[in-house]
Amino acid sequence: MEGTKPRIILLTPPPISEILLGKHLPQHVMVRSRETTFAYSQAVMDLNVPDFVEKLDLHEAIQLAPAKSYIAKPTLHSGVTGDLDPMRFENGGMTMDLEEYLSDGLHLKDPSYKIMFNLVMDCIRRRWSEITPEKLSMPVQWWGDIVAKSQQKDEL
Repeated sequence: MEGTKPRIILLTPPPISEILLGKHLPQHVMVRSRETTFAYSQAVMDLNVPDFVEKLDLHEAIQLAPAKSYIAKPTLHSGVTGDLDPMRFENGGMTMDLEEYLSDGLHLKDPSYKIMFNLVMDCIRRRWSEITPEKLSMPVQWWGDIVAKSQQKDEL
């Protein structure tokens, strides 16, 4: 549409789990690393961008998600024995990993998609409130309404 202002959202790459990559995608272990992915995410966040561009740190949001989840509901490993204190993360007691957030170490799972959705929607509401879903009209009829009308006709 002519005269429409551009609105661009840059997302950093999500973190990866080298452990999960080794299990599910061993061919990627030699070409992907946590450090490189983190460097890419920092490069995105360090970019100087025009005012119509918003940068969102998906990498950090997913990386912090296990800690936030743990704070909300502490979970301990069941097999910690001996002199190890099961309450100390560095002793292997606390569960704080990315397995719930990455399916194979590289690709997102539902909780990560939810994090990404919330980041993007918060950005839109904050920066461009005029294009929130609540304020946009549907250019075509919603498919659910079409199906409901069709079912009503069939019942008659």
